[in-house]
Amino acid sequence: MLSGHTLYGSLAGGGYWGSGTLFMINTDGTGFTNLYTFSPLTSDTNSDGATPSDLFLSGSTLYGLTVFGGTGGVGTIFAISTDGKGFSALHSFTPASFPNPNYDGANPRGALVQSGDVLYGTAQFGGTAGRGTVFSLSAPPRVFLTGTAWLESAQFQFGFDTVQSENYTIQYSTTLTDWSSVLSFTSPGGPMTVRDPNVSKSSWRFYRIEIGR
Repeated sequence: MLSGHTLYGSLAGGGYWGSGTLFMINTDGTGFTNLYTFSPLTSDTNSDGATPSDLFLSGSTLYGLTVFGGTGGVGTIFAISTDGKGFSALHSFTPASFPNPNYDGANPRGALVQSGDVLYGTAQFGGTAGRGTVFSLSAPPRVFLTGTAWLESAQFQFGFDTVQSENYTIQYSTTLTDWSSVLSFTSPGGPMTVRDPNVSKSSWRFYRIEIGR
């Protein structure tokens, strides 16, 4: 997958555990980076998948499929930021073996395609007839937060990969148990800057973003 002067790709094997990796490299051959290494399989299952196939890029998020692994042992749909952070297994396909079918498919292959906020793909096996499926999955909004405290206030930069009419609430806590609202807003469909004027330079605050509240 080419984006500007950067290539993103996957390896079906290798990595520390032999389950495959995701990588990036500049088109001039510099800057090779291992973005993610898939975890080892135990009885054919793990949490993230194994043997990744083609990648699909949307904004600053890479989406992809794994042919094996996941909690069902027959593949996953995943998302990860282009900087290698925020890996998420969006879906683990349910167990399936001939002649026992499943409902969602097994061993997805190829690349995902996107229409609006929906991802589409195909699975080689599984489904009610055991011969594969065509599936869709709503792509969750990807929200990223970076911030720096500046003396008596904190400034944060938020990035949005998808334009959705969702409501967002930024909350803070000093204990990770009791949360209070800093700001509520609707996704602007792009980066935005928010300040929390109540931060003291001698205190700590934790932040989170709630979606659809």
